[in-house]
Amino acid sequence: MRLAGLVGVIALAACTSVPADDPVSPVASPPPPAPDLRLTEIQVTLSELLDRIEVLSDRLRRVESVAGNALAESSPPRTVPRVESLPPATPQKAQSVPAQAPPPTPAMVVAQTSAQNPALAGAFIADKYRNALTLYGKGRIDDSRRAFMDVFESDTSGELADNALYWIGETYFATGKYSQAMKYYRRIESEYPQQNKAPDALLKIGLAYEKLSDLGLARRAFESLVAKYPYSGAAATARQELKRIRY
Repeated sequence: MRLAGLVGVIALAACTSVPADDPVSPVASPPPPAPDLRLTEIQVTLSELLDRIEVLSDRLRRVESVAGNALAESSPPRTVPRVESLPPATPQKAQSVPAQAPPPTPAMVVAQTSAQNPALAGAFIADKYRNALTLYGKGRIDDSRRAFMDVFESDTSGELADNALYWIGETYFATGKYSQAMKYYRRIESEYPQQNKAPDALLKIGLAYEKLSDLGLARRAFESLVAKYPYSGAAATARQELKRIRY
């Protein structure tokens, strides 16, 4: 009787056990998430902005250094005026006050300063440019546009002229006025093709066409950028856009 029960237990165990050579089916892993193209675009834009800030900071440091040395050399020693007693004033007839002249424009101030000390004029423009960037960073788009326009009009052939035009375009781009923004980007392309903002302006022309859903012209702008400025950071971004867009 015990033997029969033992045989039954062994048979039951043999039926419920899994054979040793039966492979266990692997659990299917979920597919990798698709790359976030928007995150990639933000990272590229952030890297581009950091590069621009570094270049701009170096240029401003050089301008301020030259301006500081020139100011120290040109400033005459201060003298205390001698105070003398004056006779009592006699009443005079009222005279008509001449009309005051209008305040000088930024361009007039820079022209007068440049005639006396070019380094000081450059420092004056650099300070106005830094203030305009600060206004843009605070979201005061209209105020920053006027400030950048003052910088450009102060010296249309200076080092910061193309930068000022670029940021005027950016104020329109940030508010969705892409056609207006492209007018200023194109001025850089045609009037300042050798300046540092020329590649960035071409890139933003392509991005503006993308916003306007004209992928054919966007592609043409990116291809022009890669051909003209192949080693620029903007060209690297343009190559990525050419791989991404289809038309």
